[in-house]
Amino acid sequence: MSYTAELLPPLLSINTAGKMFKKGVPLPVDLAVAQKLAENPRFHVTGLHSRTAVEEAAYHARPKGEALMQAIRNAADRFDVDDDDNWDRIGKHSVHALSKALGYGVSGEERDRALGQVEPSVDPEAVTRPRPAAGRLDTADGRVESTAAARAGALTIKRHGETATAKPKAPPPDIVEPDPSTAGAISG
Repeated sequence: MSYTAELLPPLLSINTAGKMFKKGVPLPVDLAVAQKLAENPRFHVTGLHSRTAVEEAAYHARPKGEALMQAIRNAADRFDVDDDDNWDRIGKHSVHALSKALGYGVSGEERDRALGQVEPSVDPEAVTRPRPAAGRLDTADGRVESTAAARAGALTIKRHGETATAKPKAPPPDIVEPDPSTAGAISG
């Protein structure tokens, strides 16, 4: 986001915030300098009231690390246990209610970490390799082909170190046309 600060009359120039400002010449500044100069009546600052500037200021004002975890715990401790708006469907503290109480957004993951509700991590050794999706076959050279290709002719596949041959399926039976002699025999 672009912020600018312009020196207003009667001064002709001033050196502040590490920059030389001249009357009527807008200079680009960062958010912190723009916020500081906006409080000074000698300057006209632009860009501070845009949505991006407000979000950026909120992001920088939001605590981080252990300070954020402590703020979430403090807000959760003040919740009224009888107010249903403070809880989600599974009985955890509502992320929306926490965000409203704190004045900045909080994610479900941050809430869970702060309140000690983190799910145990999955052991990577216990996870097995996923099988191919229905209608797909892994070929011996690692490519994936559809079962339609396997139906067209025998296809040798290799999966998890085992080799198998996919046999072609019989074509679907021909569609049987209705017998015209029975037309109108059944009334509804």
